[in-house]
Amino acid sequence: MTIHIDLENPKGIALLEYLRSLDYVTIDSEYEIPESHKAEAMEAKAEYDINPSQGKTIKETIEAIKKAK
Repeated sequence: MTIHIDLENPKGIALLEYLRSLDYVTIDSEYEIPESHKAEAMEAKAEYDINPSQGKTIKETIEAIKKAK
């Protein structure tokens, strides 16, 4: 699977940093965003129209980002 993240956009960079911080084991499992990532996640929500606080899987979040483009 390939996704395009705009690295010219600071929120895109924050999203990429967040995704890189995830343990590979969580990719196909439920994952709650830790408090340390809440601010970046809320900015990504505004940019990509996703709601990370709902506890979506990473796969669902990636699909939401792809649909938003």
